[in-house]
Amino acid sequence: MTGSSRDNALAAVGADIEHSADATEVSGADGVDWISAASEDSGLPEGVVVLIEDTGWQGSRPEVLSRLSKRGAAASVSWNVNGLVMFSSARRGKVQAS
Repeated sequence: MTGSSRDNALAAVGADIEHSADATEVSGADGVDWISAASEDSGLPEGVVVLIEDTGWQGSRPEVLSRLSKRGAAASVSWNVNGLVMFSSARRGKVQAS
């Protein structure tokens, strides 16, 4: 996603940033076991955040994707055990494709 901070991105997916295991992996809520976050501190360009959800799907939900893209753009790629791949994207709070 673009246009947001790491903490704002984590809050948008419901992550519990106050009780994180370390700076890059935080426990989640609502179906998310763990979220790894990479941002400017990890070498990404300023304003870019990458979230990886382990067995989670928050970033694929339209309402979450809208929050993630409020100040820029966001995309989500997820797949299930049957090999079904789902791609979604949003810009400025509006889902563009899903």
